[in-house]
Amino acid sequence: MLKGPYFLFSLAAVLLAVVLLPGPVGPCSSDASQPARLSLAMMAWTMLACNVVWIGWHWAGARALAPAGLVVLLAMLMLCNGRLHPPLWRLDRTSLSMAGAGAIVLLLAIPISASYYATERFANTAFDMQGRLRHWRQVLAMQPSDWEDQLFGMGMGSFPATYYWHNPAREVPASIAYAPQNSAPGNYYVRLASPGYSAGYGELLRLLQRLPVQPATRYTLALDARRTGAMPLLLVHLCQRQLLYAQNCAPIALRLRLPQPNARVNAWQHYEVPFDSGSLGAGAWLLRPPVQLELAASGTATSSVIDIDNLSLRAPGGEELIANGDFAQANNYWFFSSDHHHLPWHIKSLALHLVVETGWCGALSMLVLLALAGLRLLRQGVRAQTGQGALACVAALLGFLVVGLFDSLLDVPRIAVLFYLMLLCALLQPPPPLAAESAPP
Repeated sequence: MLKGPYFLFSLAAVLLAVVLLPGPVGPCSSDASQPARLSLAMMAWTMLACNVVWIGWHWAGARALAPAGLVVLLAMLMLCNGRLHPPLWRLDRTSLSMAGAGAIVLLLAIPISASYYATERFANTAFDMQGRLRHWRQVLAMQPSDWEDQLFGMGMGSFPATYYWHNPAREVPASIAYAPQNSAPGNYYVRLASPGYSAGYGELLRLLQRLPVQPATRYTLALDARRTGAMPLLLVHLCQRQLLYAQNCAPIALRLRLPQPNARVNAWQHYEVPFDSGSLGAGAWLLRPPVQLELAASGTATSSVIDIDNLSLRAPGGEELIANGDFAQANNYWFFSSDHHHLPWHIKSLALHLVVETGWCGALSMLVLLALAGLRLLRQGVRAQTGQGALACVAALLGFLVVGLFDSLLDVPRIAVLFYLMLLCALLQPPPPLAAESAPP
């Protein structure tokens, strides 16, 4: 049975819609009946507003009065706007597009801002800022003082090597290298080096590959490994990972054997480990989180290495899931990630990144290009023919620069290509409009 407030709300909504329909409606069909239609509309609108507040108060108490009052206030503003000549805004294609875009932004922003991760990041803003400033001071201290490096920089992509050899804390970051087999030309293996500091969660360097894993399936992991001592340990996991952070990891119980005292130096040892995938890979196609294989070397305060080759993950039917498991194509199909401790690979500032790797000449050249692109885009934005495209380009470049305040960005080749293409589009002058042909006499 429909309750009283809901019945009154529905009745008021239907009455308001009927009264506001254009053209003659019912007995109110003449111009003389226009005041009567407006009176009915105001009565229906008032009833609708009161029921909004009533229903909100019934379900949430006094906490709902402020949001409900805000909704009523917005409705009153829209009503007043409709009585203006001309109105301040119109219900057309442009306004609907802007309203839809705003609704999408709110739908994305509300759950993200209210999440535990966002709350923690906002709470640690001051601590993170201190860490960034300390890292930037260390980066400037690692930059060579000779005039060639100051003017022209150390070269694109040189920062990770510079940090590895010259960081003030004398840390030895973890590394991944692909080396050829001396006994088998053309055959490669991967060398995982553990970090040379106290490695906790998130401070390991992980080698990743996304795999089409099925739930509740028995798989067999096989690999060849070698090391010179008891360290480092080889950590192997299957984890769900959307982008940055792993979750619901299934560890694979792989225990490496110690090198035999009488074995020849650097002898390879073969391992095969069966395991069950559990719930990994479950869910509908769009809702199923990607599953990745993760390899990492974990050691002590002293860096140590382990070599891996012939990595394989087979389903019960013999199907191979890992691509380039023998590393013959080096890092093809593989990615690497240091989830939390990634400062050894990034300067974390676009401006400082340009100063260090391209020098003051490169940084000033980029500043001139951005200023010139901004002036041209603003000049094009006032034209009817090119205004929308210019404003979109300005928004894209500004968004890139805002993120670049606290991130390097240009050390990722794909993102760098997109940025330079966007900057090139901004610098290109649009062709002048064709002059109208004169009519024949």
